[in-house]
Amino acid sequence: MSFRLPENGVLPWFEITVGEPQKVGDVINPHIVYKVHIRTNSTAFKSNDFTVQRRYRDFLWLYNQLTAHNPGVIVPPVSEKHAIGRFQDEFVESRRIALERCLRKMTAHPMLYGDPDLKLFLESDSLVAEEKRQDSSKGFMTKFGETLSSATTFTKVHETDEWFESRRNQLDVLDSQLKSLLKAIEAIIKQRKDLGVASAEFGESIVSLAGAELNKPLANSLLVLGNLKIRIKELHDKQAHMDVLTLEHTADEYIRTIGSIKIAFMARAKFNQNMVQAQNDLSKKKANFDKMSQPSRKTKPERLQQLQQEITEAEQRVDSTKKDFEEISSLIRQEFDRFDREKVEDFKQSVEAFLASMVKHQREIVGLWENYFKALNGAGEEQSQAQQQQQQAASTPSQAQGHTSVTASEDANTRPSADDSFGGHTGGIPTSRSNDILSANEWSS
Repeated sequence: MSFRLPENGVLPWFEITVGEPQKVGDVINPHIVYKVHIRTNSTAFKSNDFTVQRRYRDFLWLYNQLTAHNPGVIVPPVSEKHAIGRFQDEFVESRRIALERCLRKMTAHPMLYGDPDLKLFLESDSLVAEEKRQDSSKGFMTKFGETLSSATTFTKVHETDEWFESRRNQLDVLDSQLKSLLKAIEAIIKQRKDLGVASAEFGESIVSLAGAELNKPLANSLLVLGNLKIRIKELHDKQAHMDVLTLEHTADEYIRTIGSIKIAFMARAKFNQNMVQAQNDLSKKKANFDKMSQPSRKTKPERLQQLQQEITEAEQRVDSTKKDFEEISSLIRQEFDRFDREKVEDFKQSVEAFLASMVKHQREIVGLWENYFKALNGAGEEQSQAQQQQQQAASTPSQAQGHTSVTASEDANTRPSADDSFGGHTGGIPTSRSNDILSANEWSS
């Protein structure tokens, strides 16, 4: 067993998309069918551009076949099987993305890209018939695949290699950390969605309040604020969706990948068990030969020759099982190094995409608030200018009236008084009254 690289050392490229999920089937047995579109430069396929339809159980069949026929290989895992909510749009989209990532990693794997079962999955039009033909192995492996993600401990074996023992402990710690991370991410996504719902409810209440407000400037301001909060809800929902596509998907994928690694370790333990069993069988045959070859036993030469032949065959089995065990151990070491490199790269890309989406949505939210405050300040300035104009318009008639009164008073002072003209109070305005009127006019002006 070794990495199956082509002679030129270059893997064929594959461009795979899983899309257009459709619910088909009757009421009793509905299921989702995905269109798998493949483009490749591999000469192993009948065409370099083709499309097939696959359902979830087909992906599960592929995973089980690759796991069974490639012991020691860390097979990219499919998403988990769910019985509840499997037709909801959000779940279907999440599964579609996971299945697409799974296929892309399978076709990029140097031990899997040329596997006959993968080729059959990608281009066969009669995959269901092939699954039924392999029904005998499918029963066990399907159950094995379905319980993959729930595996939390390794099979208890006596490990003599410190490297494998340390990796077992490392995986147990990593599995626990990733599950804690996934739980925290799910809590953040829920809080973000709840915040969006609360923001929309607040916005709708503000819009209703604006409809009942008689003051037009205030009503307009409330209406803009309400619509802004509803818009912010949409941004929170988008950010929650990006959280799912980035950190949540990556954490969930690597939790399931650890399950695949544990299966590879279990395969190695099985090979080790075969080697130990072959060694024990060889020891028993040698002991039996020594016992039967004693002079007191008087064993026939034909029987001793037969026992010697059995010992030779047992030694060959020991050599074969030992070689298999050494090869699978070497393969797992290479696979683990590959796992470490991919893990670093995948989480780096995931975190970068998560941070980029966070910055983008926060900037959009800040931009909405800045535009709102600019509009609010602009409306305040316009209202202030309108009030000043109203005050000026109100004060202009008073000043004009005051000016007219003062002019009349001055004319009255310059004109002869009634007393001077008529020498008494007949028909004239007393001087004291004229002074009172002037004083009032002067106060008013």
